[in-house]
Amino acid sequence: MRRSRATLVAVITATATLTPALATMSGVQAVQSPHSASDDSGPPPAVDVRDDASMLQPSKAQVAATTTLLRDSGPGGRVTWDPRFGTPRTIRPASGRFLSGKSTRQAVDVARTWVDDNRATLGLTAADVDALKVRRDHVLDGTGTHVVNFQQVYNGVAAGRDGALGLAVTDTGRVLSYTGSSTLSSDLIGTFSLSPSAALAKVSGNLASGTDFTPKATGNAAGFQVFAKGPFAASSYVSKIAFPMGDGGHAAYRVLFVKQLDAAWDVVVDAKSGRILFRSDLVKHDSEGTVYPNHPGAKRGGQPKIVSFGATDESPSGYVDPTGLAGLPGPTTFGNNANSYANWSNFLVPADQGPRPLSLTSQFNYSYADNWGRSKCEVPSYAKDVDPAATNLFYQHNRVHDELYAFGFTETGGNFQVESSRGGQGGDPILGLVQAGALSGGDPTYTGRDNA
Repeated sequence: MRRSRATLVAVITATATLTPALATMSGVQAVQSPHSASDDSGPPPAVDVRDDASMLQPSKAQVAATTTLLRDSGPGGRVTWDPRFGTPRTIRPASGRFLSGKSTRQAVDVARTWVDDNRATLGLTAADVDALKVRRDHVLDGTGTHVVNFQQVYNGVAAGRDGALGLAVTDTGRVLSYTGSSTLSSDLIGTFSLSPSAALAKVSGNLASGTDFTPKATGNAAGFQVFAKGPFAASSYVSKIAFPMGDGGHAAYRVLFVKQLDAAWDVVVDAKSGRILFRSDLVKHDSEGTVYPNHPGAKRGGQPKIVSFGATDESPSGYVDPTGLAGLPGPTTFGNNANSYANWSNFLVPADQGPRPLSLTSQFNYSYADNWGRSKCEVPSYAKDVDPAATNLFYQHNRVHDELYAFGFTETGGNFQVESSRGGQGGDPILGLVQAGALSGGDPTYTGRDNA
């Protein structure tokens, strides 16, 4: 399991008194962001070696410069710090105020000048600022505000996966806010000892072990070297980058690898050792399930259909988010509104808590064969139907929740939800006891069948 790390948030007002060490700064909070353990039975877990690195604190000079900057922007200014790099993550002035005065210059020039004027806060040198690469100058429709994005450059190599600075510049040339993930050092660490093809071979060996593949370059596109797809679903793309870490930018390759149409990754490989520094899944699996609107075989609604388990107006975090807040799909039929699982031991109380469907991609699509009915309630034929049955009951309970919500049965009315921050009392999702009492079999009670 990867070690949990803290996200350091420093809140500084213009009237705050700061001591030299960040550890004793008034208004500093540590907010834990836990990481779950990897599961070898599912897709390869996400990787970011920086998650296990020590947190970096801003220097005394950065703290002093930030205090002055926020004091000038008015009471209520705020800065948050990125613990990976010891640099500001966000800088915002007091409400209705700005981080700079008016200017008639171009937005990119205004943004670069502001960064240069605040090098002490950002921990940059004049050479670092001069080397910044403009990635984007985008105008927000209807406002005239420009969003200017810079990219750090390490000894001529542009950063990838962070090393970014972003500023909002109003139509009057004033800096409205800053967001960034920059590093203090612009040194390029390591060498490009591996070739792009060798880096791709490292990735394919990591994600498609046992597949015979020899990388063959076919050209260039959008800053990437393109390689033939070989036995995989699509071409691979490799680019040279500097991967930002606490001590600077590490020589690395960014590899976009598509194993299958539903299995693709963005990977960063150390250009000297071949170590995987970063890996992110490029495929987003929408939460869904196969259900029956009516009983199977009915003239209307008796055929299976795939429905979304994602967000609705009444269930904004979706059906399979067990917190009701994060909006992230979970791996089983337990969500904010409903909790559905097999309760084979009896039909009176929720004693069993399982088994239940499990899908690491949050896609609950199962074929229903009515094994319980076709076997005339033979024990334990019901076990073959538990996944589609639990999925169907889970969906129907969520559907009822949403329909009643639309009629006014909301949190303040005492509806069934885990999370009820909008009023009422939470902690009471509806329990769906699938195939309850099935162990008792058939004749003479048929309790299992009646509750299947």
